[in-house]
This record gives sequence, C-alpha cells and structure tokens, in this order.
Amino acid sequence: MVAFLLLYALNPRWLEPLALPLPAWLRMLGIALGLASLALYAWSRATLGRQWSSQLRVRQEHQLVTTGPYAHIRHPIYAALDLFLTSIALVTAHAFLFAFLAVSVLDHAMRIPKEEQLMLERFGEEYREYMERAGRWLPK
Repeated sequence: MVAFLLLYALNPRWLEPLALPLPAWLRMLGIALGLASLALYAWSRATLGRQWSSQLRVRQEHQLVTTGPYAHIRHPIYAALDLFLTSIALVTAHAFLFAFLAVSVLDHAMRIPKEEQLMLERFGEEYREYMERAGRWLPK
C-alpha cells in the first residue's frame, strides 16, 4: 500500500494501466459498502470493549463475547476490514487495490484458524457450539 501511495505521489500516470473500467453504479456501491464497513467495525469494537487485542492471545479474565455482531459473525472486525478494502477498491477502480484486498483476505484466512484454536483451548465446548451458530465472515 505504501508503494502504491509513493508511486501515485511521484507520478499518477504510471498507475493508469492498472485502472479498471468499473461502471459508476458499482463505484457508488463501494461508498455504501465503505460506510457499512465502518459501522460494523465500530459496533464490533464497542461490543468487545476491553476484550479486544491486536495480539493473538487470551487473557485470564477473557470472556467469550457472543452479543452484538458476534451473535451472527465470529470475526466481524476482519469482515469489516475486508469490506472496507473492497469499498476502496471499488471506489478507486484500481487493480492494485483489488490485489491488496486479496492479500488482506488471505492474511485473515491464515490468522483466523490460529485465533479460533486459542478460543477452543480457552472456551472448549462453549466455543464449538458458538462456531455452529455463527458464521466465520458472514452470518449463517
């Protein structure tokens, strides 16, 4: 992303071959998705409160949160981040940003199993039952 910004700052024309001919309605949809993703992110972080951590760890006082967006989606923050990157890619209609989105989705797909393993170790059957009720990225 930093390389993209630097290349664009130096000479925006270098990146013109990567522009995509998306229709205006799809780019406008990107704006709506971006707003929805920000709302989902804020709601998710507010619901987690002090339970949130950027590190893959479970603290002793950690509680399993299954309310708010977590009632339907196990990883709404990752969903919100990927939805936000989708919105940016749509609005800018740029192939580089779609590639960046793909890297983000891949990163989350690799991180989530590790996170879920920690949750299974800490919460056991309670988390297994939760996995049955709530989808990973999308509601079931």
